[in-house]
Amino acid sequence: MIRDRNDLDKVTTATLMVRVLPVSARVKHAAKVLGIVWGVAVACVFIPVFHFVLVPLGILVGGVFAFHSFALRLGVNEGEVVCPRCSARLRIEPREFNWPLRLVCKSCHGDLTLQLTN
Repeated sequence: MIRDRNDLDKVTTATLMVRVLPVSARVKHAAKVLGIVWGVAVACVFIPVFHFVLVPLGILVGGVFAFHSFALRLGVNEGEVVCPRCSARLRIEPREFNWPLRLVCKSCHGDLTLQLTN
């Protein structure tokens, strides 16, 4: 079900091919994110004065980003939905997500929410 967050009466439906991400893929992605952020934090050691703030901040932010990327349990390969406000077709790029999936219509800039229905 696709719902316009500004006008809750407008609803359309769509069918997406959703895949459940295995734990091993989620751990790999989280480790990659953590390595990138911590690599930037280590590079900040060579910046005088700012390294007192940037390195600890990079360590904390790396942990938060890694946890967030690990928490994403679903993925969509590709999809197309119809905006309930302006009836424009929206292409959904491959990405990882959790329900509900939020989108912005490129035609009317409507704030859309995709929800799982039974």
